[in-house]
Amino acid sequence: MKQPFFSVKALVLALLAGSLAFTSCDKSGSEDPTPTQTEPAYASEEDRQNDEAFDRAIADIITHMQQDMAQVQASYTRDPDMDYARLTIEHHEAGIAIADAELRYGKHEDAKRLAERSKRAQSDSRRRLQEFLDSHRTPEPASTEEFAAFRAEMNAAIADMIQHMRTSPDTRDVDIDFDEVFKRHHQGIMKMSSIEIEFGDDDPVTDEAEMIIRNQGQEVIELSRFINKHGYPR
Repeated sequence: MKQPFFSVKALVLALLAGSLAFTSCDKSGSEDPTPTQTEPAYASEEDRQNDEAFDRAIADIITHMQQDMAQVQASYTRDPDMDYARLTIEHHEAGIAIADAELRYGKHEDAKRLAERSKRAQSDSRRRLQEFLDSHRTPEPASTEEFAAFRAEMNAAIADMIQHMRTSPDTRDVDIDFDEVFKRHHQGIMKMSSIEIEFGDDDPVTDEAEMIIRNQGQEVIELSRFINKHGYPR
């Protein structure tokens, strides 16, 4: 079990707290930006069609991510580094698909630029993790006690992420909906990465986990800033 030079859990909490600071109020000054029951009409028929198509795409992406992660969970190698890498690749696949949905259906250039940048970063991370798996074919199992703790924490983090993504706010604004579901997607991997750093011991993977926490933590803050600046549809 690797002992990081900093408190990973403290870093994750700090980054999440930073994101909450930006979403504590929307641009109108309301304490809660969550949309009310009465939402405005769509500005155009095209907006309605894009919003409905985006919603369908996100639902499918979450379902496929859950199924793909469940396959990894059902075939754990008992090597935390390998299992985290396999899970994170599936997480990144979903993130890339969510970014593609924003690029296809979104309107706001700021949100689309963030989607494009995140897509590139997750593609690069996916490639590095796959290279690790390709070069480490034989698992190095953790002890029974350590693996049991790793599995329990990782499975709980995955279940929590999927639940929060499924219950993400659904407005009539594709860009806001993208930001909200992407935040929850990122926060999930930040928690998963902190678990990897706690239990993993292969430097290429724990280093990748640290990078993911920093990079996706910063993206969470940027997503929160977008929501805070533009607010929910009124």
